[in-house]
Amino acid sequence: MRTSNRGMSAHGGKALFVLPLFVVGLIAIMEFTRLNTVASSGCPPLNSNVKGWPKNTTIYFDVSDLIGTQQTQARSAFQKWTDANTNNNTSGVRFVEKGPNTPAATFTVKRGHVAGSNAAQSDITTNANGIVTGAIVNIDVYDFAKTNPGQSGYDNIFLKIMLHEIGHTMGLDDIPIPNPNSSCGGYSSGKSVMNAACGVNDNGGNLPTKVKDCDNNTVKTNSIYAGSGGGSGGTGGGDTGGGGNPPQCNYQTVYTSVYDPAELGEGCYRKYHRVDYVCNGVVQWSSAETYDGIFCDPPLQ
Repeated sequence: MRTSNRGMSAHGGKALFVLPLFVVGLIAIMEFTRLNTVASSGCPPLNSNVKGWPKNTTIYFDVSDLIGTQQTQARSAFQKWTDANTNNNTSGVRFVEKGPNTPAATFTVKRGHVAGSNAAQSDITTNANGIVTGAIVNIDVYDFAKTNPGQSGYDNIFLKIMLHEIGHTMGLDDIPIPNPNSSCGGYSSGKSVMNAACGVNDNGGNLPTKVKDCDNNTVKTNSIYAGSGGGSGGTGGGDTGGGGNPPQCNYQTVYTSVYDPAELGEGCYRKYHRVDYVCNGVVQWSSAETYDGIFCDPPLQ
């Protein structure tokens, strides 16, 4: 398994970088050399290491650590990416909030301190092929130079942050700073969720509040999302209305029994289960293992 720290970063780092409104900083100049054809158009490049979630999968998320408007905005971001993935690009990836009867969450969002000028940081786990198997996002809600409830823009800054961080799990990379000498880095305002934030609560307006055409178009170029078989749950559809040859995927519940007659008695065992997501016979990701209890054969009287 491989873990990559990703986030909103204006300088190729590993977290959501907040640009000052009028001063970009020397470290940004280094990033200027990384401009490529995709990024120079104002659209995000693909990440060569993090490919994205498997095509046509349902990813369960957990935002229970957030509070109030933070939580509401994060849910909105997941819904907006789900809408984009099922209607406007070919990935078919859906995000659903974890509930009492769902598989364990593989995407968790938390409050926490994040170093430097970074407003958020993503820890993304992939398999050997770069397919995402899990993600944890930490949002810095304690540094008011990044997110501040006393200033304008607080009502959508967490939406913007999460649109960006989810974008990383979809295989998108940060857009390099177009012009380090320009206010807010010279980004095309609101053109991509993979822009860097500008100022407290992104008051400079770099970030949009929905997934944009730029973002969808880059997702479509991702080899793991090739074809037009997007849409919800692998049933076809997507923005082109169906077709393609989506992989044969399904959820499989795997049970494990651990016998311990010395402690539990003869014929008794502890039972666990996990959920595997399998495409064409290959396990793409597995949920955390859940303890089901002690069972006996014959049953305890």
